[in-house]
Amino acid sequence: MTPTRPKALVTIPHYYRPTGSGTGHASLDPKRRGERSRNLEACLFQLVSLFGDRGRYGARHDTATVHPALNPLAVDLDIVVNTTGGHHLLDDLAIPPDWYEHREVALEDPRFLGFAAQEVLRSRFEGYDWLIYLEDDLILQDAFFLAKLAQVNRIFDAHPLAEKPRLLLPHRWEDPLGRERERKTVFTKCYPDWRLSAHSIFPGQPIAFDHLGMTVTLEPALGPHAGCFFLNATQMARLADHPSFLDTREIWITPLDSAATKAIANAFALFKPSLDSAPFLELRHASPLTLDQLFAQGPDQPPLWTF
Repeated sequence: MTPTRPKALVTIPHYYRPTGSGTGHASLDPKRRGERSRNLEACLFQLVSLFGDRGRYGARHDTATVHPALNPLAVDLDIVVNTTGGHHLLDDLAIPPDWYEHREVALEDPRFLGFAAQEVLRSRFEGYDWLIYLEDDLILQDAFFLAKLAQVNRIFDAHPLAEKPRLLLPHRWEDPLGRERERKTVFTKCYPDWRLSAHSIFPGQPIAFDHLGMTVTLEPALGPHAGCFFLNATQMARLADHPSFLDTREIWITPLDSAATKAIANAFALFKPSLDSAPFLELRHASPLTLDQLFAQGPDQPPLWTF
């Protein structure tokens, strides 16, 4: 009997409405339309490339032919892109529109689009093995991402916490590609959410295990934000029942940050790879805000961060 493939549901909030000011969030900056479009396209393309099974071929040079290549890590993938007010860049994308579902929602304040996107998870999560929330400028580049999460979940289940179950978040990373040479001479990667405080607010002790002959360490998160979360069915059921889920009464930093972080931080003990183990589970943040702040912000303006 052929084994049943896992099913994954991905929900993505997406918004672009240039105000003409050229300041503030990239979703409002008229100068960054091309960047925002490329980032969204990469976000969607990589999901299908890594976890789908369409369009995969191997080139055979002796016969000048290409041959289908199966993806042993493929899942049945459903992607829902959530927009509001008709303010989006989906028409700019050079990818087939049948790769995703476009869901338009009515909102008074577009900053709460992340919460609206997560309503998809609450209403449709039954029957899926993976439930994923992903901001539209996050780009996966690891085909083993879900396999690694499944491995870690088995480790967590074998050593449960008394207080609440653990949830592993990836590290976001930023790079200076597309920026001037000065930044490339200093940086190849910056992990912007590594540490928000001196001590973690989450219970538990670090866990170390072997992965491909290397020791990977997972620790209670020092920075709980990742702009995303990846849940299995059991974890999603817990989140859906938690009173913090989709609760917009108390906002953490911004509505978008709150949608990504507040409810999971209340429902789970959040873990991340230690800084030395960050590459074990990571994804690219294609809008490098923190990295940009490490350099001068303008004439006679110092950087907001120091080395």
